[in-house]
Parts: sequence; structure tokens; C-alpha cells
Amino acid sequence: MKNKLSKSEQQRLIHVLDDAAQHGGLNFWQSQGFLTHLHCYPKSLDPSGWSCAIAAMAPSKSHWPFDEKEMDLLFVLFNQLHQQLHEKQQLLPTALDEAIELLAQRQLTQPLRNWCAGFVYGFRFLQEQWQQHLNEEALQDLDECVAFIGYLATLGSDEPHALAWRNATKEVADAANSDEPQPTPAQLLATFEQALTYCWQQQANGQ
Repeated sequence: MKNKLSKSEQQRLIHVLDDAAQHGGLNFWQSQGFLTHLHCYPKSLDPSGWSCAIAAMAPSKSHWPFDEKEMDLLFVLFNQLHQQLHEKQQLLPTALDEAIELLAQRQLTQPLRNWCAGFVYGFRFLQEQWQQHLNEEALQDLDECVAFIGYLATLGSDEPHALAWRNATKEVADAANSDEPQPTPAQLLATFEQALTYCWQQQANGQ
């Protein structure tokens, strides 16, 4: 099985997943975040379950949620992320490097927001398995890390706390009705990296 999508294959998969997203499923970037979280779980997972979750379909043992060629592309993406994680220890794809640079300038791109949202969805998808696998303290730590990643995704929204952070002005911060200091981009990036690292460590800890 291949472990890297060609440009044309990626464009095809983007189209397939964008169509799935129109029906409640996950788009391309959300799917990458979702599958990345699944790779953090230290045990094998049934592809029929996670592929149906991407397509927003009920799990089925009798048929795949996409046609054969589309499933092949999804498996290549899965393998590509596996290689990225296990060989390079890299949770975020290099295609999001620019998004991280913009985050340092208080700008959140939609691909990064979607990736984070997909990562959070992966945690929710595996919540029962995580509860069985981790002790209470480790589960709480994981939950807090995932919650921070979800918080990061909200900073691109029009919610008052997000506007306050992006604009970094006292007037907007007052409008957010929050006494909490706004994190600096450097603090945000450092905590984001720590949260991702902790999530990935669960894969190694479960071996």
C-alpha cells in the first residue's frame, strides 16, 4: 500500500471529503486532524469505524462508506500520516507550516482550525477507549490537552474572546467580559506544542 498521496490524488481526496463535509462528514483538513489523533491511540482500530465517522455514517461491517478507489486514497492518507508520525515525530503536516507562522501574528487560517477541530473529534470518537485505557489522572491530562487544542480552533471565530485575542486591544478584551489575561502568540504556540506532544506520548506509553 502506498504511503504518500500524489498531487492529483490529494486533489481527488479533497473533493471527496469536501463532498462528505456537505453531508455532515469531515473535510480534508478535519480528516487529517481526526486521523492524527487516532494514531495517538496505542491500539489498532477498525478502519470501518473511523472511515464511517469521517463520512458521518453509522458504522457498518458489510460495506465501506466510500467507493473502492476513494477508500484506497483514504488508506494512503492514513499511511502517510503514520509515516509522518512514526518516522518524523511530526504531528502537524508541513503544509500547515505557514499557518503556524501566521498564528504567531495572531492570524488563524481555516485549514489549521479544521485540523484542530478534527483532532478534537478524534478524541471524542475514542473517548470510551481512552477511558478504558488510561487511569483517571492521565485521562484528565489528555482531556485538558485536547480541550486546549479545541480552544485554539475557536480563536479564528467571531466570538468575543477570539476577537480580543486576534486584535489584542483593551476595548475588545473588555467586550469579551473576561478577567483572564489573553495568551501571547508565543505562549499559545508553546502550549499547543506541549498539548500535541502529550497526546502523542500516549501512543508510546501504551506499547
